Amino acid sequence: MNNHRVLHPFCQVTYWKNHTASDPSEQWTHCRVSPLGMYTVGEMEFDNTDGGKYAAHCLVGFLELAYDQGKRDAMKELRELIGVKEPWPR
Repeated sequence: MNNHRVLHPFCQVTYWKNHTASDPSEQWTHCRVSPLGMYTVGEMEFDNTDGGKYAAHCLVGFLELAYDQGKRDAMKELRELIGVKEPWPR
């Protein structure tokens, strides 16, 4: 059995060739990205085609924006909590 599942700190990626598990270094037909946890809510699947690669690229771009916005909101909340109105001038 090959290693078709790659674990990351926040998600797992599995690779498939048709309906058989596939190693990421092999010619896979689709991959599935899912959050770590007991539920598959938020699971996305992408074909190994130009359209599928574009959709995966869009997902990563969206997640980067959400992560950056979350960081900004967390820093704003922290500044308000400790009474700092503006970021310190550099």
